[in-house]
Amino acid sequence: MGARRNEAKANLANLVPVVHSGSASPLSGEYLATREKVAAAQEVVRTLSEQRYGLHLGAADEGREDEDEDEDEGEDEGADAEEAAVAAEESVDVHTLSRTERRTLPKVDLLRAKRNKQQHVVIIRHGKTTHNKLGLFTGWEDVPLAPEGRAEAIAAGRLLARHGIEFDIVYTSWLQRAIETAWLVMVELDLMWLPIHKSWRLNERMYGALTGLSKQKTRTVYGDDQFKRWRRSYDTKPPPVSSFSQHYPGNDERYVENVLDIRFSSKETLIRSLERGRPTLHRKLPRAESLKDCMERTIPYWVQSIEGHAISQGKSVLVASSENAIRGLLMHLLKIPTEEISNIEIPTGLPLVFDLRHKCLKLLEGDFRDYNFGKASEVLFTQCEIPDDEYDELDLSPLVDVVESERA
Repeated sequence: MGARRNEAKANLANLVPVVHSGSASPLSGEYLATREKVAAAQEVVRTLSEQRYGLHLGAADEGREDEDEDEDEGEDEGADAEEAAVAAEESVDVHTLSRTERRTLPKVDLLRAKRNKQQHVVIIRHGKTTHNKLGLFTGWEDVPLAPEGRAEAIAAGRLLARHGIEFDIVYTSWLQRAIETAWLVMVELDLMWLPIHKSWRLNERMYGALTGLSKQKTRTVYGDDQFKRWRRSYDTKPPPVSSFSQHYPGNDERYVENVLDIRFSSKETLIRSLERGRPTLHRKLPRAESLKDCMERTIPYWVQSIEGHAISQGKSVLVASSENAIRGLLMHLLKIPTEEISNIEIPTGLPLVFDLRHKCLKLLEGDFRDYNFGKASEVLFTQCEIPDDEYDELDLSPLVDVVESERA
C-alpha cells in the first residue's frame, strides 16, 4: 500500500497545471497535464500559428542559419509581399465584420488588427431580467435574463465588435443574469474561450426583506421618502431578511460551501447549531446591505483582483455585474460625492468604457443623455470632455489608499 501511494505521489509530481496568471489555484476547475503533453501542445499551437499568420514565434527559428540562401531570399520576398499587402489593404476595417467574416479574412488583416490592439476596461450591467420587467426588488435572488435582456447583451457584443474592442479576461458575479450577459457578449466577440472569474463580491446589493417585493407596492405602503432611502441612499439598509428565509444566502449551499473570505457569525452559528443539534460554524453572510456595505466587498476585489491581476498587467477587462455593485465601483473610480450617488442610475446591457487615464466613462456610440443615467448623469461623463493635456500620466490603483485605510 505504501509503495502504491508513493508511486501515485510521484505521478502527481509530474503533472503541471495549465493555468493563466490570474488563476486562483490548479483546483479551480483548470486542467492538469504532463509537462510533455504541455510542451507538445504548445509546439502544435506554435506551428499552426506560423502556418495561419506567417509568424515566426521563436522556438521554430533555432538553427535556421544553416538553411540555404535561396530559402532565405524566398522568406524575404514573402515578408516584403506581406508588408505591401498590409499597406494596400489599409482601408479594410476588420471590426465592422461579423464573427464568420472575420474568420475568413486574409492573414494581413488579422495581423493589422493585432498590432492595433489597445487596453480597454469595460463595465456592463446585466441585461433586463424578468424581475426588472415586473418591477420587483431582485438583490441576490438568482433570476434569469428576459428575452429583451438577452437581446441587449447580444447587441452589446456586436457594438463592442464594431469598435474593435476585445478582452483578455472577464469578471462577473455568482448571479446567472450577469454570467449569461458576459457569455452572450463573448459569443458575439468570438471570445468564448476567455477565462471568466466569478466572485460573490460582484453580486448585487442584498435587499434583505424587500427581496422579491413589488417596488410600486413598497412605495405605496412605506411612502416615497422611505422608498427612496432604501433604494438609492448611500448608507441606509433595508429591513434585514430572516435567518430562515429562502432569500437569506445562508440557506443557499453555493454561499454556505464556497464563501470562505468573511468571518464567522456567532449569532448565526448559534442558530445553525441549535437547528442541527450539533456545533455548526456559519459565516456572517449579509441579511441586508446598504450601498456602503456593498462597496466594502466590491472595492477591495476591484483593487486586489481586477486591477492588481489584470489591469496593471496591461490586460483588457470586461466586468459584468449588477446596478448597485456598479454604482459603488463608479462612486470610487470617479470620486462621486455621497450626496450625488442617489441620483445615479445604470442602464441595462449598455457597455461603459472606463478611461484609465482620464478616470471617466465613455460610450462607444451616441450621447449619454439618450439613456437613463439618472439626474446626475453629467458626473459620470463630462470629465472626459476636458482636453488630454490637462491630465497627468496614467495612474493605476486610485483606490489603494482606500483599501489600506480600511485595513488600518
